[in-house]
Amino acid sequence: MESEEQKTNSKPWLFQKGVSGNPGGRPKGSKSLKTYAKEYLEGLSDEEKIAFFEGLNKIDIWKMAEGNPKQDVDSKIEGNLTVVVPEAVAKSFNINATHEETGTDNTQ
Repeated sequence: MESEEQKTNSKPWLFQKGVSGNPGGRPKGSKSLKTYAKEYLEGLSDEEKIAFFEGLNKIDIWKMAEGNPKQDVDSKIEGNLTVVVPEAVAKSFNINATHEETGTDNTQ
């Protein structure tokens, strides 16, 4: 059987346990991809910008300009709640309620 060290060393392209994949971080002075893309697009002429946008989905263009749409959900629920309480229970708890017979007998 191979030892744990031999298994790790047999695949040098895998991340090594306990070793950072980017110990130095991004070099000082280098631009992030986001910064590079922003500067590139700002440098285009109006005609070049239009040609660029023609190849994109309209939703993506809208999101670039306005951000993602709001995803909130209105959770306010309105309605009536009817609770059926057996007459004996209502009397024992002194609940002022009316009792309607449904024609079914749930007592055993």
